[in-house]
Amino acid sequence: MMQSGLYALMRRDGGPLAACDTAALGLIPINDLAQPLFAAVDSLDQTAISRFEEQGRLTLFAGHLAEANDCARRFALPTSCAAAQIAAHALARFGTDTPVELMGDWSLLDCDRDGNLTLMSAAQRRDPILFATNGPHVAVAADIHALRRLSWISDEIDEVGMLGAIGRGPLRQAMSRRTMVTGVEEVGASETVVLKRDGTVTRVRAKVFVPQTAFKGSYADARHAASAMLDDIVAGHVNRSKHSVLLL
Repeated sequence: MMQSGLYALMRRDGGPLAACDTAALGLIPINDLAQPLFAAVDSLDQTAISRFEEQGRLTLFAGHLAEANDCARRFALPTSCAAAQIAAHALARFGTDTPVELMGDWSLLDCDRDGNLTLMSAAQRRDPILFATNGPHVAVAADIHALRRLSWISDEIDEVGMLGAIGRGPLRQAMSRRTMVTGVEEVGASETVVLKRDGTVTRVRAKVFVPQTAFKGSYADARHAASAMLDDIVAGHVNRSKHSVLLL
């Protein structure tokens, strides 16, 4: 079973994909290996997955928007439209500030007609967004083990990336977004990564959360507020997916 999240396999030079690489990511070619492959996966909650295509541009969305109906009206879209369509309009209008404008737990992949790939995560992260590039090769997956099986990924362990993975917040930020697998990087919360067809990579992190005033209530008040917030989060997931939730 594929891990929940976004997947992509493509070549910047338009060359054919390797069958062993499509198998490594669990992707099935539609026609032939000459076409790039894109997929959004959630085996437990199919309502979390949506796709929108317009004028040669593809947007894949995994997750849920907070106040989705209000978001649709903001872009003069019908409330019945897919979340991917809302996200596509938000990306066109707000660019890398989209995580500021669209609240919720979601991941986004957008590929334009020129083959430029945009990966984006909400501030409330949902699934891992991992990617790797090597010359003309580009791959995206939620599963680091799937990426490691690609024929053009090194077997070497990135010791610096491993150190960052087990370190605390300041250390992880200093280590950028490297992972324990050499050549595989991660998209951070509220971050946008653009993989251009010419090989350039840009990263921008949106400033979603503004400084908050210090809480002045009692410890009991703080516990009550935290408990209420967690109850709302769990209730939202249960109401959408109808599956049990374990909040750790």
